[in-house]
Amino acid sequence: MNAILNKSITIKRYNPLYKGYKNFVKNFSKESVSQNEIKTEFIYLQDRFVKEGQTEAFCANSENLIEQLITNGREKIANILLNELGKLHLRKKHFPLAEKYIIMSLNLSKNFKDNFHVLARLNDLERIYKATGERKKLLGVLHNKKECIKEIINNYDVSVKNYQSIVRPPTSLDAVMVQLAYTYSDISDLLLRRRPQDSLNATVKARNIYQKLGRAKETQYLNVKIERIAQRLQRSKHLDK
Repeated sequence: MNAILNKSITIKRYNPLYKGYKNFVKNFSKESVSQNEIKTEFIYLQDRFVKEGQTEAFCANSENLIEQLITNGREKIANILLNELGKLHLRKKHFPLAEKYIIMSLNLSKNFKDNFHVLARLNDLERIYKATGERKKLLGVLHNKKECIKEIINNYDVSVKNYQSIVRPPTSLDAVMVQLAYTYSDISDLLLRRRPQDSLNATVKARNIYQKLGRAKETQYLNVKIERIAQRLQRSKHLDK
């Protein structure tokens, strides 16, 4: 663990925050310190650095720390820290950096076969691409979300077993199915202008999920949407003749 301590800290010793960060890194050698305590202290330090206008220094040192943690087989803790860095930059609308850290966290979650956290990180990427207007990336993320959610639904018990949250319980099966319906609806909206038939198919799938869950209001809304898309398709066919 001394290797982590020596290689991860590049903050200058005269920096008043140096001691706090050094003590934080030392905690990784203590077996009594829980992942939740590490996460809490990391967020506290992050807030202090941001308040002092030293976000860049905090992120640079945290990247070094994460690299050393992964090298030393501490991927789970590294993933927790990556997630928090991603959230920090997402809040500040630093989208390129948020994307970078979130994708790193996403890949670690995939390695753990933790589908719930894979889904959470895909949701984060969705927020980024909606904010930046990157439609191609957004469509790709939505399709990845769709496949991830289907995997959770088809293997729910396994997904729950692999779930690595410190505090929160896993999302219920019904709630996951609602997320799948939302995802199909979002895909439908993106495809409506250029691929109306695919848009219609996605909307039908969303409607069928709500029907299965007995959610009449959402089912009725999507029935109206299906009718509108079908009319659009019909007009398009007449124009092509």
